[in-house]
This record gives sequence, structure tokens and C-alpha cells, in this order.
Amino acid sequence: MLGVSVGVDLRVVSELSDRMGVRRLERPPEEVNGIGPTALDTELSAATVHLLECLRSPAEASILGPGRVREIIYRVLCGPRAEVLLAMLGQNGQRASIHAALHRMHTKYFEPIDIRKLAQEAGMSVSAFHQHFKQVTETSPLQYVKAVRLHKARTLIMDGGLGAAEAALKVGYESSTQFHREFKRFFGHTPKRSSCVESNLIYEAQSGA
Repeated sequence: MLGVSVGVDLRVVSELSDRMGVRRLERPPEEVNGIGPTALDTELSAATVHLLECLRSPAEASILGPGRVREIIYRVLCGPRAEVLLAMLGQNGQRASIHAALHRMHTKYFEPIDIRKLAQEAGMSVSAFHQHFKQVTETSPLQYVKAVRLHKARTLIMDGGLGAAEAALKVGYESSTQFHREFKRFFGHTPKRSSCVESNLIYEAQSGA
């Protein structure tokens, strides 16, 4: 007999259930029995074996492990015990709502952010939304989405080869001046320097080859 215990990150459950469109429970969370026998289907069994196999190597556990756990959560959400994970979200409704807002910030970072609308969708007042958001992220919603945009812009500059002005527009900045100012304050150097760093890395790689 093999026993396996897998920790469940509600952020992953919230994200996957959102993308799968399976957030709604048919009954109240408190009525869901969290413990009970369930036969493993082929897909969930294979995902579990893959997780155990990657644990043989610390490197594979670190690199592949999170993806294996994510697959297991996905398989459970696809199966007859999905309601157990959904009930966990229901019992942690405020936190789940914040994670839903985080998911939106990461996927719609280029759109204007409306805190009142996010709070309304989370079923909270603006002040309560700010409070719970900071408990999860240790920062404000505006500061968080700013960080997401700046990191994405830096990636577009370094990996995508875009200029600072174009990257700024791509991530939702209307003012190039504001983008340059906030980029330098956040990273400690200008967008141009990020571009130069990438150019140097390419040159060194080609020279080494």
C-alpha cells in the first residue's frame, strides 16, 4: 500500500478552477465530506506516479515538482471529488476572491485597473478589499499591478527586443515619462540599460560560440 500526501495551494486551485469554469458548488461547502474513498482513474494515477518519480532527484523535485502537483490538482478538479477542492475555496472565500483578482491582474495587466470594480466582484467594500489584498500580497493593489507591468515590460525589452516606449504601451502605460521614472525607481536603472544588458549577453554568447 502506498500513501501519498500532497499539499494544496489554494492559489493554484483558484486559478485552475477559474480557467476551467468549475468554481460553482452544487451545495454549501460545509456539507461537503472532505474524507472518503475514491478510485484513482488512469490520468490521476499517472500524475501521482510522475510526482513520485521526480522526487528521486532534488533538482527534478525543485524544477518539475510544482508542475506535477499542479497536474494532480487539475486531475482532481476534473474528477468526481472536485467539490472537495471547491469547498476549500468556499470556506476561504475572501482569500479565493483575492486570488481571483490576482489572476486577473496577471492576465489583464495591460488594461486599466478599477479597484472599485475588483472589490465589487470580490463582494467586498473598497477598504475591505485593500485590507485582504495586503494580507495576501503585503502590498496594495495599485503597487502590485505596477510591479506586474514593470516586470513584463522588462521581459519585453530584454527578451522581446522592444524599445522602452513600445514596451510601455504594451503593458498599459499611457505616459512614457511615467514609465521611465517608475522603471528606474523599481529596478534601479533605466529601461535603456536593460536593453544594453541583453545586447551584451547576446554578444558574449555569440563570441563564446
